[in-house]
Amino acid sequence: MLATSTQDLYSFFHLRILQQLVAKDRPRNLPFVTKSDAMISLDLVLNFPEPIFWLGYLSTCLCLTVVTVHLYLERPSPHASRSVPAEDDHEMGASSSEQTDVAIVGGNAMGLMTALFCEQACLTGTRITVFEREIEPKQSVGESGLSTLSRAMQSIGLDLAIQSSLFNLKSGLAFYHADDPSMHIEVTNLDYSFQFDRRTLSLLLQSLCRRRGVQINNGCHAEAIRPSDKAASDSMLHEDNMCRVRVKDRKNAKESIIYARVIIDASGARSQLVSKARFAYFNCNAVWTYYRSPQVLPNELQRFEQPTTKHISFREGWMWIIRLIDWSSTPTHLLQAYIEDIFDRQAQGRPLLSIDAAAEVFGLTYEYQFSVGFVIREDMDEKPSTGSSNEHSFRHWIEKYELVSRTLAPYTRVEGSSVHRRVAPAHYNTTPVRDGLTCVGDSVAFSNPFLSRGLNIGVVGCLTAAYAVAEGLARHSMKFVSDPTPRQIQLLDFMKQIPPMLGEDYRVWHSTFASREAYERVLLPYLMAGVGHLGQYRNAVESSSEVTFNLDEELFAYGLLLPFVKPMFTVASQLMIGYSASDNEGRMRVDAEIKKLSAGFIADLRCTFGKQPYSLFVPGYDDDLNRVGLEAYQTFVDEHSKKIGCFKSFFRCQDCKNWTAELLKHCSKCTLNE
Repeated sequence: MLATSTQDLYSFFHLRILQQLVAKDRPRNLPFVTKSDAMISLDLVLNFPEPIFWLGYLSTCLCLTVVTVHLYLERPSPHASRSVPAEDDHEMGASSSEQTDVAIVGGNAMGLMTALFCEQACLTGTRITVFEREIEPKQSVGESGLSTLSRAMQSIGLDLAIQSSLFNLKSGLAFYHADDPSMHIEVTNLDYSFQFDRRTLSLLLQSLCRRRGVQINNGCHAEAIRPSDKAASDSMLHEDNMCRVRVKDRKNAKESIIYARVIIDASGARSQLVSKARFAYFNCNAVWTYYRSPQVLPNELQRFEQPTTKHISFREGWMWIIRLIDWSSTPTHLLQAYIEDIFDRQAQGRPLLSIDAAAEVFGLTYEYQFSVGFVIREDMDEKPSTGSSNEHSFRHWIEKYELVSRTLAPYTRVEGSSVHRRVAPAHYNTTPVRDGLTCVGDSVAFSNPFLSRGLNIGVVGCLTAAYAVAEGLARHSMKFVSDPTPRQIQLLDFMKQIPPMLGEDYRVWHSTFASREAYERVLLPYLMAGVGHLGQYRNAVESSSEVTFNLDEELFAYGLLLPFVKPMFTVASQLMIGYSASDNEGRMRVDAEIKKLSAGFIADLRCTFGKQPYSLFVPGYDDDLNRVGLEAYQTFVDEHSKKIGCFKSFFRCQDCKNWTAELLKHCSKCTLNE
C-alpha cells in the first residue's frame, strides 16, 4: 500500500525508529531500517513530488542521526557506574520462558569473572544472566590470590585501591620444610596480589556485574536440560540451536525454562553436568580453622611478619598460613553499602575511604585473622579412630612436627572457630567443553591448592571461555566441538591441557615433600619459570589503570604449560617413587639425580628467557638459584632494583603496622584519604 501524504511518510519512519529505540531485546546487528522496510520506503518516496520527497528525506535523516547519537551515548560502558539495587534483578516466573544470550550457572567468583569478561568481549547489548543457588554469598575458606587474579581484576576496573579497601595485600609466597627449618624459599616483589575472602569477593563482583548490565539471579537452582535425542556427552544444543536451562527459584519455588545461545557452567564439583574423575596416584584431605596473630612475634618468627602466604611442607603434606581481612561479623547489607560507596567514589573521581573510616561510617566490623590448614595425602593421613573429630586431626598435625607447633605457638585460636574438613576434593571433568556449553573454574578441575591453582588458573580459563563465547555469538556458532571457531579451538586446547598438567602438578609436589633437597631443587626453578614467562621483571612499576589482562600472555599460567615443565615433573615424580630418608645410599642417589634434573631445567629457562635476575625475587639465592644468604641478597637489591625499575615495593604503616602497596602512597587501613 502506497502512502498518500507527507504525514504518512513521517509516521512510517518515526514509528520504525521508535520501535527500534524502545525494543529491549533489539538484536545488536539489526539495522534501524530493515531490508523490507527499505523496499516499502522506496515505493513511498517514488510517489511523492520532488520538494516533498527531499523534505521527508532530510527530516528522516535528521531523526535517524539524533537517535543513533542517543543510542551511542546511552550504550553500556565497560566502566560505567550506575545505581542499582542490591536485591536480585527479578524473580523468576512460574511458567515463563525467557531468553538470554549467555546463561552462567554459578554465581561464585569464577562465574562472575566470566560474566564480566563476556561483557567486555561481546558486542554491546549481549544479554548475560547469572544463576546462583545461594540467596547471598556465604563465608568460606580464604583464597590466596596471585598477581594473575589481581591483574585480571584490575583489567575490569577493580584497581589496587579498591582491592586494598577489602582484602589483605600480599607480597608473594614463602616456603619452608619441616625437616630443615633453615631452608626458606620466598618468592616476592613480583607484583601486587591479595588474600581473598570469598564472601566479600563475590559481593564485590556481583555489584560490578549489576553496574555493567549483567542480570544476577540469586537463590536460583539452575541446571542445563540435555536434548532428549543426544547422549550425555554430546551437544547441549537443541534442534533450534538454542540451549535450555531449568531454573527453580528457591524463594518462591517457581520454575522457569531459560532459552540461551550458550551455557557456561561455573557451579563447581556439584554440577549436574560434570563427569568427575579422580586424578591418578592419590587424593588429599584438608582440615582448617582460624587464628589471631600476637602483638609481637618472637625473633625466630620475624620473617612471618612479611606479607606472604606461608607454606610448611612435610612428608605427608603441607600446611598453609594465610592472613585475611575477616568481614564475617558484618551483615551483608552493610558490607554491600560499603562496596556501593567504593564504586560511587570511583565513578565520581573521589578518593576512597580508609578501611577504618568506612567501618565507622557504615557500621562495619572486621579484624585481621589467619586461615590455618593442613592438606594431607589420603594414603598417608592418620586413620581417625571411632568418635575422633576434625579437631583431633588438626591437633595431630600440629603436634607431629616441631616446626609447625613452634610456628603456631604464639598464635591464638579465634573464639568459637570450629575445624572444617574436606575429604578427597581433587577431581577433573572428562568433558569440560561440549557444543553449546563450556565449563570454567572448579567445574573443569580442582587439584592440590599448594600453589593457589584454583582462582589463579581458573581466571585464565574464564577469559579463554569469554573470548570463545564472544566469537561464537558474532559468528552465530556455538559448536565448540563439532565446528569450532579459532578462539573455540583455543578453548578446547586449554581444557585439554590443563587437567593432566594439574594432575602432574598435584603429584610432583607431594612426591618431593619427602626430600628437602628434591623439594628445593624442583620448586625453585619451576617458580622462576613463571617469573620468566610472565615477564614481571621487564615492566617498570605502572599505574593500575594501565594494567591489562592479555590472554595470549596469561595462557601459560605461571609456567604450567611451558613445554619443558611436564618432562621435569614426570621425571622428578618417578625418581621419588620408593624414596626413603633412612636409605642413605638411595637418598643420595635420588638427590643427585634431582639436582642434575634441576640444572637442566634452569638451562632450559635461560634458552627460553635469557639470563634473568632471579636473585631479585628470591631472597637468599643468586641468579643461578644457589643459596647465598640474605646479606648477599640485600646487597643485590640495593645495587640493582632501582636500575631495573621493577621492584614492587611495600611499606608498613608506622601507626597501624598494616602492609600497603607503595604505589598507593598511603595506608589503606588507617589513612582517611579525603
